Order: sequence, then C-alpha cells, then structure tokens
Amino acid sequence: MSSTVRTAPLRRHTARALTISLLALVALVLPVNLPESTLLEPPLLGPVPADAAGITRSYLVNARTPGQTTAAQKAAVKAGGQVVQAWPQIGVLVVRSSRGDFARQLQRIGKASVHSVGDARKEAARERVTLNRSVDVKPVGRRVTAAAGRVGKADPMITQQKHLGLDRALQAQKLTPGSSSVLVGILDTGVDDRHRDLTKNFSTGDSVDCTVGGRPNTASGAWRGNDPHGTHVAGTVAASRNGYGVSGIAPGARVASIKVVNANGEAYPEYLVCGFMWAGLRQMAVTNTSLNMFDLWCGELDIRGAALTALHRAINWSAGRGVTHVSSAGNAGMDVSWQRAEACHDPVAESSRVVHVASVDNTGRLSEFSSYGRTMVDIAAPGEKILSTTPGNRFTARTGTSQAAPQVAGTLALMKSRKPSATPGQLVATLKKTTRTKAVRSIGPECRGTVRNNTCTGAGQLDALAAVQAMR
Repeated sequence: MSSTVRTAPLRRHTARALTISLLALVALVLPVNLPESTLLEPPLLGPVPADAAGITRSYLVNARTPGQTTAAQKAAVKAGGQVVQAWPQIGVLVVRSSRGDFARQLQRIGKASVHSVGDARKEAARERVTLNRSVDVKPVGRRVTAAAGRVGKADPMITQQKHLGLDRALQAQKLTPGSSSVLVGILDTGVDDRHRDLTKNFSTGDSVDCTVGGRPNTASGAWRGNDPHGTHVAGTVAASRNGYGVSGIAPGARVASIKVVNANGEAYPEYLVCGFMWAGLRQMAVTNTSLNMFDLWCGELDIRGAALTALHRAINWSAGRGVTHVSSAGNAGMDVSWQRAEACHDPVAESSRVVHVASVDNTGRLSEFSSYGRTMVDIAAPGEKILSTTPGNRFTARTGTSQAAPQVAGTLALMKSRKPSATPGQLVATLKKTTRTKAVRSIGPECRGTVRNNTCTGAGQLDALAAVQAMR
C-alpha cells in the first residue's frame, strides 16, 4: 500500500462522512482499493454531543462575505473560540474551542456576519497550534515568463518510463521542457526535496506544511513527509533531466510541496483549505491533488456544512487567481456518478474548476481499479507501473490514478510554459480538444458516451505533444 491511513469501510450512506484516500498502489501488487480514513462532519444545526464540553475541537467558520471576516472573528472569540488561521480573501476562519455549545453560541452572537460554522473533524483536535495569531500569507506577483528551464542530458532510466512515450511527452519536451517560472503545487503527503532528481526543480520558498491545524508552517523541511506518495507524484511532474534517474513530464518546470496529509494519513478539511489558498497566494500555475473525498454529505443528510462551503471557496478563489487544478478520479474501480444522483458531495471531485483524471493501461483500456462515471472524469492518462522518485534517492514503479493525474499536471505546466498568458479555462479547453480518442466500448465494456465525452476517459486520453503544439 502507498500509505498508512486510518481504515474504515467505504459505504454509499456513510453519515456525514468525509473520506480521504491516497490514490496510488505499489507496482507488482494487485490493484486493490486503498483503505480510507473517515472524517466526520456534523450538520450545520444539530444537537451538541453530551461529551463535547471540555474537548478541544477544530471548527471551520465562514463569514457571509469576505468583508465580514473581522466581524466573524470577533464573534468567534466572544463565543469562546480561539482563532488558529484566518483567510480574509474568502471569509474563512479556523477556530479552536473546548466549549460544547460553541457552534450554537457563535450562530447566535454572529448572526449578522457568520454564514456557517461546523466541527471540521467530529473528534478532538490534538495538534499543538499557535492561537490568536493568524499567519499573514503575502501574495506574490506574476511569476510566469516564457523563459524555458535548462535541462541536461537524457536520464538513464527513461527507457523504463513507458508513459513518456504513450503521452508523447518526450516529443512535447522538444517544443519546451518547461519554464522554471512555472510552479506546480503538490497537495499531498509531503515531498522529499533532497532527492537528487528533485533538488534542482524544487522551490523551498514556496513549500508549506498545512497539517498543523490548517495553519501555514514554512519551517525548513516541514513540507516533507513520512509517506513516499507525494515524492512519487512530484517526480512524475518535474523530475530533472540531469543524466541521473528518471525524467518528469516537465523537467524544466518546478514543483513545491503543499503538505495536506499528516503522519497518520489524515487530511482534514482545514488542511485542504490551507493548501488551495497557499497555491493561489503563491501564484502557482498548476496544482495536483491525488487524494479523494467521498460521502461528504449524502441523500437526505444536511449538505450546508461549513467544510463544504470553505473548500469550495478556497478552490474557486485560487482558480480565479490563475491556478489550474488537477485531481485523480479515484481507485474505487466503479461508477461513482451515483454520488451526484444521491446528492453526495466531494468538494474536489464535483468542482468544475478541477480537471479529474482516470487511469488507462498501455493499450488505452480503462484500468480495473480506476473510478469512472459521467461528469466524474475529464481526461485519462496511463496509470500502471509508473516509475518515479521516492525518498532516499530511490525510484519505484507505482500504480493508481495518483500516477495518472500528475502526467496531466505536468502537461499543463508545459502548456503554460509555452503560452504564459493562457488562463486556466483556455488551458483546460485545449487539453480536452487535443486528446487521443478511441472507440468507447474498446476502452471498457462499462464505458458509455462519445469518443470526446464518455464516462471512462472523459474527453479522451492525454496527448502531451498535441496539447503543447496547440499553445501558440
């Protein structure tokens, strides 16, 4: 398995559950679903558990408008909370409180300024955090230029990276290997920037750890993790062409680690809000999020929760800042579009501001483990036995939609390098128009639709060369 996560069964009607799973499998292991860790979210207005008093909990508080953030913060303090982090750009607060009636009191006190408040975890918040001193993340100016990054001689293990040929990435790199000014944020378990194939293309100044209560931590090395998942994703995007090891899709671009999964394999909503906001404030070109959330709210359950609102605000705001978001479709091996029919919400999977990537094998057939479904997949890429970097200057072949998504993220980095003025909308539209297509039923017997709009590969299979060529 790719991670040590808290296990819980995935059910179609998990009450108010937010399920996080890392979407990679180590090669040579039969594709199976990864275990999931379940994070619970209460309804917006519901009974306070009898044992809630005295337990410190983490809350997400949404102001009615960004301009009311200060008023909402004052109300939160008056209701018995302590602010961990404020995101005034979107009107979101992360607040700690040990008062059992905190949410109810805040809704009463902050009626004019507070849109919603909810326990982000439904369990005690145990991280040690600095209270009442929010981190002020200063936005950077426009960083994207047309200058291509320098790359060296071919890497010795490149012949084992079959996906580079299937994507036509090696041919695309002849047009541009990627600009060193194009930055891809890896929202994941952390990245080992000391890896010889990543050091040159890694930005320490743009990396962050968001797993300390959702508060940005830029201490040196805090962005590293104890799981190889994020390092593998980062190498797939932008491992250096330096005559050593492997090559990324965009070997001239750069990556930054945005750590949103803690050492226990948990990715709480406030961590993800921090991650998407950081990407927007640091003016990143692309993000890659290779984890999924299922059954946030389902069917008859309340769908107005604060976590859903906060995550949507963060994703949309960063996209408005020019960030193109990419996410893996999931390793459930099933049609997951039923979630829409039953009013289930995954704030990443359901967002139109995110490119969702399925996995195919070397022949273009849908991988057995890959999730699929109408409106749930935008594009597909190879995701089986993808060789990339892992901590300790090592290399591992891994399988999963986690391995397919960073190929799309890397291609978007090449496209942005060739045309820096391109907006996320333009990049995604071009990406979809330039895919390689095949007869839908030959992709898999479960697939339905047209060659450029089907349930398994969305608009088709990634063609990096065609996509980069189209950016003139």
